[in-house]
Amino acid sequence: MQVKLLLTKTIRPLIFVAVLFGVTFLLDSCMQFRMSKSEIDHYFENKNPKAVLKNYYVGKRKQTYLINGDSLKPLVIFVHGSPGSLSAFIDFLADTTLLKSVRMISVDRPGFGGANFGYAEPSLKKQSALLKPVLLAHKNNQPVV
Repeated sequence: MQVKLLLTKTIRPLIFVAVLFGVTFLLDSCMQFRMSKSEIDHYFENKNPKAVLKNYYVGKRKQTYLINGDSLKPLVIFVHGSPGSLSAFIDFLADTTLLKSVRMISVDRPGFGGANFGYAEPSLKKQSALLKPVLLAHKNNQPVV
């Protein structure tokens, strides 16, 4: 009787931990909001023009963005929510109708996607400062939306 009681007290917590681990693993697998460089390249494989994934550094922080379109056209910048990544707007960057009118950039906010994933910057002011180099690099005396 004591052995049965001991097994019950031992097995229940183990089952609970196993189920909790399984659910955590499942949710983590389902909640990926980012695409790898190879997935982005594959997405644009048969599209023309092809978007280009670029990186830059502000201090030690790596920032990433995806850019597509004619540099002489007005610029549209997409900034994803939280959680998210630049791939949230990938369909827009491949849209040939939009590309006739605008150049598009989709940025990874600091700490998301390919931009130091997992080390999010909570300050919007600091996030803006980290994203400012994209604007400076691609300003062309055209409107920015």
